[in-house]
This record gives sequence, C-alpha cells and structure tokens, in this order.
Amino acid sequence: MKIRAKLLLLEGSITGILFLSLILSVYSLISLSGINTLYRELLDKNTETKQLRLKMEEILYFPSAQITDFIQLEKEWTSLTISLGQSNNSRAVKMLGRDFHSSLDRIEKEWRILSSDRNISDYHVFFEDYLRENSTQTSGLYSYSENSEDRETKQVVSLFRNIVEELIKIDVREDELIDSIQPQIPQVMRRTIIRIIGGNILALIVTIIIAFIFGSRFLDNITRIKYSINRVSSGEFSHKLQISSNDEFGRLARDFNAVTEALWAKLESVQSILNDVGESISNEIDVEKVEKAIVYLGLKSSDASGAALYLFNDDNTELLLTYGVGDFRPPYPLGEEKENVLPFKSTDETLASFRDIPVKVGEHLIGEAAQKGEAIIIKRTYSSSFARPHNHPYHINSAIAIPIRTGNVVLGVLCLIHTDDTYFSDLELANAQSFCELAAISIDNLMKYNEMLGVFELNREIDIAAQIQQNLLPQQIPRLRHTDMSFQTRTCRGINGDFYDCYMNDKETILITICEVAGKGVPAALVITMIKTILKLVAKPGLNAAEIIGALNRNITEKIRIENIAALSLILYNQTTGSLSYASAGTQPMLLYRSRSNEYEEILPQGIPVGLDKKADYEESRLSLDKGDFLMLFTDGIPEARNSAGKEYGIDSLKKLALSAREGSAEEMVHEIIEDLDYFHRNSHQWDDQTIFALKREGEL
Repeated sequence: MKIRAKLLLLEGSITGILFLSLILSVYSLISLSGINTLYRELLDKNTETKQLRLKMEEILYFPSAQITDFIQLEKEWTSLTISLGQSNNSRAVKMLGRDFHSSLDRIEKEWRILSSDRNISDYHVFFEDYLRENSTQTSGLYSYSENSEDRETKQVVSLFRNIVEELIKIDVREDELIDSIQPQIPQVMRRTIIRIIGGNILALIVTIIIAFIFGSRFLDNITRIKYSINRVSSGEFSHKLQISSNDEFGRLARDFNAVTEALWAKLESVQSILNDVGESISNEIDVEKVEKAIVYLGLKSSDASGAALYLFNDDNTELLLTYGVGDFRPPYPLGEEKENVLPFKSTDETLASFRDIPVKVGEHLIGEAAQKGEAIIIKRTYSSSFARPHNHPYHINSAIAIPIRTGNVVLGVLCLIHTDDTYFSDLELANAQSFCELAAISIDNLMKYNEMLGVFELNREIDIAAQIQQNLLPQQIPRLRHTDMSFQTRTCRGINGDFYDCYMNDKETILITICEVAGKGVPAALVITMIKTILKLVAKPGLNAAEIIGALNRNITEKIRIENIAALSLILYNQTTGSLSYASAGTQPMLLYRSRSNEYEEILPQGIPVGLDKKADYEESRLSLDKGDFLMLFTDGIPEARNSAGKEYGIDSLKKLALSAREGSAEEMVHEIIEDLDYFHRNSHQWDDQTIFALKREGEL
C-alpha cells in the first residue's frame, strides 16, 4: 500500500472515531433534554388526572352536571389513556433508572386495568336517561342514588365512586413519581456529562494511539533514511538501509542500497585516481605533466575508449586539443578534408592532426559545455551533429564533455568517448564529474601555489615598507613644560594610511601633525614619506600653521595621484605661553575642552585636503590653553568605527570618555579611549586606520 493510501486510511479512521464520538455525545445531550420533556409531560398528565377526577366528582356530587360535562369527561378519559402509554417508552425514562421505570410502569398498568374494566362511554346512555328523568333535580347523582330504590342507579354510582378512588390512588402515585424526578435530574445530568467527557477522552486516546503507532513507524523509517544518508555521506558505503515495507519507503531503501553498492564499487578507482593525481604533483610543479595525468586518469576511471583535454586559447574564444590518449576521435565535424582521411598508424600522429582545428565557445559538444559550465552527455550519437556511420574510421558511439572549473571560471573541457557498442550511463557521468572536480582542485591548487609564491614575495616587501613607515614615526615624544602629550595609531592592514609627527620647531614651539592619506598600502606609505620630508623643509620658524600647510600643498600637488590626497591637521604649540596656532586640511574637528566652563569647543578651520588644488587657501585658528584644558586630534577611523549592529562610535562618545578620564595623564586618557573603542566594536572588524592625539595643559602659565 502506498504512503498516500495509508495516510488517507489513517485520516479516515481518526475522522470516523471522532465523528462517532460526536454523534454519541449529541445523542446523549438530546436524551438529557428529554428528561425535562418527560418531567413536563408527567406534570401535564398529572394535571389531566386531577381534572378527570374533579370532573367525575362534579358529575357525582353536584346537581348542576350536564350531558356536555359527561362528553368532556369521555374525551379526557380517552386522551389520558392514549398518552400514558407513550411516556414509558422514552429514552429519558431509562436514564432515570429502574425504580422510576417500575413506578411509571405500575401507574400505566393500573390505568390500563382501570380503563379496560370500567369504560366511561358505557355509562353515557345511563347518564342521558338520568338527566332526562330528573331534569329538575336538586341533588347530585350520589344523593339521588341514596334516596332511589333503582338498583342500576346504585350500581352506576358505586362504580363511579370506585373509579374516583382509583384515580385518587393514581394521582398520589403520580405526585410521588414527579417528586422523585427533581432530585434525580442533576445526578442524571452529571452522569451523562461524565459519559460524554469519558467517551470523548476515550475516542481521543484511541486516535492518539492509532496516530502514534502509524507516526512512530513513519518517523522510524525517516530516521533510518536520515541515519543511512549520514553514514554514506561520511564515507561508509557498506551501510545498508533496512526497510522491508512495500510502500515508497521500501522502494527507496532498495534503490538506496543499489546506489551505495555502485559507489562502493567506484570507491577503489577514485582512491586510485587521488593517489595518481597526488603523485603527479608531489615531486615538482609541472602543469603540463598534471594535464597529461588528468587525461590519462580520466580515461582510466571511466573505461572510455579515448579521452582528450581541451583548453582555451589566449583570447578565450576558442578551445584547442591540448592532449589526448587512447582511441580518441573529436566529437565535432572535422571538415571534408580530414573526415575522409584514414587515421595515422600512430595515435599521437592522429591526435596531432586534430590540434589545429579550433572549437568555438558555444559550438558543438565541447564548446557548449565550456559556455554553460555544465557537463553534457550524449548516450547515442546517431542524431548528433557529428554522427558518423558505424564503419567510419572516426565513428563515436557515446560521448561526455565535462568542464573543468574552479568557482565560475572554466579552465578547460575533458572529453570522453566510446567507439564500441557500449555507451555512457548517468552513473559514469557522475563519476566523471567527480573526477573533473578533483582535477580542477589540483589545477587550482597549482595556480594558487604559484600565486602564493608571488604573494609571499610581495608580503615580504610590504613588511619591509611597514617597517620603514614605522621608522618614520617619532621614536620619542619631546618632553614639554606644563604639558602632557600622547599619541596612539593602529592600522587595519600591514601598511598604515595614518601618520603622525611631532618635533621642536624652535626652542619654545613644538610642531604637531596627524595625517590621513586616502588609499592603503604601498602608495599611501610613499605619500606619507613625501609629506614628512616636505613638511620638514617648509615648516620654518615664524610661519603659522595655515602657512605651513599651504606651502606643503603647493609642493606636493601634482606629485601625487588624486586617489592619494591627504587630510592633515597641524598645530604649533608654545610650551611657555600655552598659545597655539591650528590649521586643518579636510580633517575631523579638533576637540578643545575648557576646564573653566566644563564645556567642549569643536574647532575646524577652513581647508581642503592637500594634493587637490595647488592654489588652495587655509585658515588659521589662534587659541590659548589654561590649566586643566586639553585638546584632541583624531582621524576619521575613530568616530566612524562601527559595531556589529552598524552603529557608529561617534564624537559624543569620544567627548564623554575623555571627560571622565581628564584627571589622569594624556597617555591614560588615550589608553582608556582605545580600550572603550575596542569594546565597542569587539564583534566587528576594524575597517579603517585609527590615530588619536591628546595634549593636556597641567601647569600655570
């Protein structure tokens, strides 16, 4: 039975059980409502019994009785006789128990005996005669009979009195029966509700058990399949999937075991291929040798008649036969000239005759495989573009073209052919694809190894450049009176695009600069070297900060490329007076903290990065520091640092942390900022170089 049929059967069974439970619950509720109906019916019948008894007493004892009263009595007698037999057969009577059923049955039997023995209609004629003879009676029928000597009259009156007495007994029993119903109704309701709940719970338990049994088997099969797939994917091809059912799971198990057996048979040949590939590249790096090994091993692993490797020409528009083995024949038209030429005695000579025939990308089997980057199999070639008669010297029965690719780059195409009556299967295609993936990895590793050698040399040169750049930084910061300073710079790659310098420009004045060069690597390092050299030459005593930056810009513009322009901040600080000259060339603003006002000033004189415009003007800001004041310069790698959520560190964070660390030294202040910055982007990458400088005025002027 199919899985779908089993699921439908399970669904039908569960639905049937739940529907039956619902039907029984509704039936029980309807029966429960019948108790109230029975109670009302018994009240109505009891009322009728009382009315019937009163009507008979009226006829018996009151002189005002009329023939119409007797007719009405007959109707009520007949109606009560019919209705009493209906209640005892209802479902509600059975729900009230055996005692109630017996009591009701007893009342019904007594009434049946009473109505059968004494039919009121039998006295209709007598009562008409009595009224006709005594139309002016002044006493009731009973009083009349007491004074009458008529034997029949006495007999009728006696019978009426007996009926009344029986009705009184029935009435009493009905009252008792009705009184017994009221306390039983809550109990019956509780029992009914308990039965409904119990039945539904039982139905639910049964459905759960059925679903669990089926589901456990279903999940067990899925678990077995998953476990088997994991075992096989881990390389254990000897594992068997044990499912003996006749559904899709069983068929899947049989197919799975057939595939693993085929993979196990191919494992030995794949291991041989790996060993041969390893041997071909372990001794020396010889790409040609590897290419030959790939073709040979491709032939060996596929049991093909012939194999050949096609590689791209210089402009990647055509593929040429590079190397072939076995009885290889090109799977494309050779042209009239070569199609009819018999093969050479030597295989090498025959293959050499095909090497000058290019295959354009997108054409024929090989060109199409190279263009699509996908393997193509032609199991029977009789309808292909290169179909040849069976007796043709270049006949091909079956062919496979597999691109050798790394990532999205196709390196070449391996072509395999059968010339005999055999043809390639899908399993052989998958095996050949796996082999070509290994071959592509081998070739890619060789290329990367050669590239690695070049990168190693380049990295060695970069390390030298980084060391030279490190030597350009000041080895020792000058010690100033009443002033504390600290620098910190960090690179995100080997060569820093940021640069700082400080030296005494004269006896009282120190020149401080931080610089950020656009771009990274060696070009940025060369620009930094130029800036440091030119700055030493143009920063003559007597010039202010803006004049020095202007001279630097004039000397460096047109000597560097536009992508290596530099943003620069420069300060000339007098250690005795605390005055400073500040100029900026496209940098972040200088943060100046005033201890008296406990506030920051952001100072950013006008100026564009150096190297853009030779005639650019720069603005100077003149300031003076008091005791407790401090300033900070920094490159944009500090405020623009981002955490894993993409949030920037920002200048406000820098201000807040520096303010909290103002009681310490400048070095401690910078250290705490760097630590906070590291914590901020602890789970993200540093994308830009970071440099920060702090200067703090400590003594009196």
